[in-house]
Amino acid sequence: MNNVTHEDLVDMLFREMQSANNLIGTLECTGFMSMERWNFMGKYISELSEIQNEVLEDFERYKRTIQK
Repeated sequence: MNNVTHEDLVDMLFREMQSANNLIGTLECTGFMSMERWNFMGKYISELSEIQNEVLEDFERYKRTIQK
């Protein structure tokens, strides 16, 4: 995993967020989604989104440095 690019990370994080949303839907439909799980999954997805934003910001900084 040493050769992971910014794009790879963003894609991985996006897929993980989609997977978490799918899990939420399944848990909700089957009656296994408690308030505690809602809170946990909400925090998890929020953290993934925050990480994705950090990766995108870092990628933008990287692109600016190689353009100079």
